[in-house]
Amino acid sequence: MYRLMKFYLAIFLFIGLSLQSNAQDTLSGNLPSLKITSGLHVIKNVVTVKGELVVEPGARIEFIDPGILVCEGPISIKGVNKNIEFFGKQKYEGVGLVIKNIDSSNVDIQNAVFRNLQLPLFFDFAWKRDAVNISDNNFVNNVGKVSVIQVLNTPFNFNLDSSYLNFKINSNLFSGNNSAIYFEDLKSDHVNFEIMNNAFVSNNVYGFKN
Repeated sequence: MYRLMKFYLAIFLFIGLSLQSNAQDTLSGNLPSLKITSGLHVIKNVVTVKGELVVEPGARIEFIDPGILVCEGPISIKGVNKNIEFFGKQKYEGVGLVIKNIDSSNVDIQNAVFRNLQLPLFFDFAWKRDAVNISDNNFVNNVGKVSVIQVLNTPFNFNLDSSYLNFKINSNLFSGNNSAIYFEDLKSDHVNFEIMNNAFVSNNVYGFKN
């Protein structure tokens, strides 16, 4: 009887550990702010974050079409040795992150992996932040045919004394993607682009064979 109880206890513990290891958090709706902790999280539709988005080391976010994460405030994504991952479900690839709205905050994305997505980072028309830093990330095998990073214009401002924002894309890897990086106005009077020390390997531009 004692051995039988130990056997059943071992089975229950195994099932419990299996359920825990396979557990996932499905994100949805309009949120005032969002902190994504270590573990697996799933986005299946439009998720809008009005305030701050924080993604902690060890977080894995799976996008399933038409999954998309819309960010209207500050963004802090800081991984360690690329241990934050944004990825699309195979054959049901979701979109990625959309940065929109005007906010006096920063976008800081470091040490993350973006793979198998339709459009990993999209800065929507008339967006604005004080600064953007996209550094030490891997953009690999993304399937979208539009762009990997797309930056549209910030709000038009006829005040010649207005300050510009610093937009840095440094030390990233772009490999195996089906599209390029797109800037609507690379010589914008309102955005100072710094693009340094990035590696581009075996990418394609849709409509071309190379």
